[in-house]
Amino acid sequence: MIILWILIFALAVINAVLLTLFMSYVSQARKQSSRAMGVEADAFHHCILKIGYLETKMAESEARIKALEQELSGLRMRLRGPDAE
Repeated sequence: MIILWILIFALAVINAVLLTLFMSYVSQARKQSSRAMGVEADAFHHCILKIGYLETKMAESEARIKALEQELSGLRMRLRGPDAE
């Protein structure tokens, strides 16, 4: 009978140790997950900023192209002369 009580006590201790290890594992997994989410959020934010920057540069380039096209059109008109129309 004493051996049975020792066995039950040993199983309870093993159960407590395993439960503690499992809780520690879950806690570490949550911390790691939240860190990964933070990194993903930072990367997403960086991508959004980069897209905004590229859109601004693209708009500036389009405006510059339009100005150059107008300048080219004016130069063509000058080359043709006043009687070309």
